[in-house]
Amino acid sequence: MRKNPARFFEYYLVTAQFICLGVIVVSFFPPPLWHSAILTGIGCLLVVCGVLLGLWAIVSFKQTVRVLPSPSVNSSLVLRGPYAYIRHPMYSALLIASIGVFVAYPTVTRFCAMGVLYLVLRAKMIYEERLLTERFIDYSAYTMRTGKLLPKIQRPRTS
Repeated sequence: MRKNPARFFEYYLVTAQFICLGVIVVSFFPPPLWHSAILTGIGCLLVVCGVLLGLWAIVSFKQTVRVLPSPSVNSSLVLRGPYAYIRHPMYSALLIASIGVFVAYPTVTRFCAMGVLYLVLRAKMIYEERLLTERFIDYSAYTMRTGKLLPKIQRPRTS
């Protein structure tokens, strides 16, 4: 039986994502680059915002949440909740929470892991969007009105 190379790529991306998240969560060494009670508070607020966005995305998804980027056989295009504004709210949630952890306790290791996490999530988004475009007829129109990681700011129309 031949292995599916795309499936290997998906597992590679997910493994890299979780390794980066693990490093971000546990990298308390070397000592922090700075310490500020205000920044610690802001960092904690960002972590809470990231977690809440992630929970909102999970509740709105109303399907089995998958860590692999390929859509399941029974999946449908979700356009409610944060998905009405952002195509990848779970990735946004991970990045917001990771930035919060860094701001609260900034280390060089954590900063580097965040950079790698962003690159991994970017690769995952590109791959996932290609699959979703092939799978769902309405996906291209959906991308025109939503942002990838942040809501799209619409310019006011002038006559």
